[in-house]
Amino acid sequence: MLICYDKFSENGYKLMPRSLQKPEIVQLSSPVTATSDLHLGSSYCRHAAIEQMLDKLAAGHTLVLMGDTVDRWKEVLEGRDAALLEKLCKMSFSCKIVWLRGNHDIRFNVPCPNEIIFADGAVVDGKAYLSHGHYFDSIMPRHRIFIQLVRKVHHIKMRLGAESIHVAQYAKRLRWLYHAFLSHVRQNALEYARENGYTLAACGHTHQVEDVTVNGIRYINTGSWTEPGSRCLIIDQNGVCKITGELLN
Repeated sequence: MLICYDKFSENGYKLMPRSLQKPEIVQLSSPVTATSDLHLGSSYCRHAAIEQMLDKLAAGHTLVLMGDTVDRWKEVLEGRDAALLEKLCKMSFSCKIVWLRGNHDIRFNVPCPNEIIFADGAVVDGKAYLSHGHYFDSIMPRHRIFIQLVRKVHHIKMRLGAESIHVAQYAKRLRWLYHAFLSHVRQNALEYARENGYTLAACGHTHQVEDVTVNGIRYINTGSWTEPGSRCLIIDQNGVCKITGELLN
């Protein structure tokens, strides 16, 4: 499914997801636990932390994986990555799991038997909109050459002995640029929530934890499991939203 953007305004992008088929939005009821950017298959995936988080998932909660659950949709997972995917598949028979597509896993097919629900976005209790967040990003698609340059510089530095970190963590060192990227995604997410009557917009994609409220609308980003400090969003049975640490505490 290809997603693109058009319809500009003076205050920023008005997002118009377009594809050959209508984006799939699943309606959910609380309680829900959501997180994003597991990046199974990446050498920076924090397998042990993810497994501990899954083991502590509260009974009765729907688990929403907000995109980029796998790092490269074309590659076959092996070892600990395959084991975690199998764990998710087995969990799907006893608890509802919703897998929202991200830019890294948009065409990924789960090879093992499962009851996972795949969608592009989710709405919880009619108030909270959950997605990966790449729908709110028109910077990366329009600056692919620059992004490839950053990746190449990162790769060269790693080979020369620099600290081994995920490329997104490396990009955060370009502070002014990264802050502009965060602001862009945040603004578009908030605008989308406002236009559709939601009080919360939650996503991943940027690999940066955020929890801010602007004009009565809350924006939450749960970060990424490729570096310490990952977060989970919990919407309890009363619809109360909170952001928690890796161990859901």
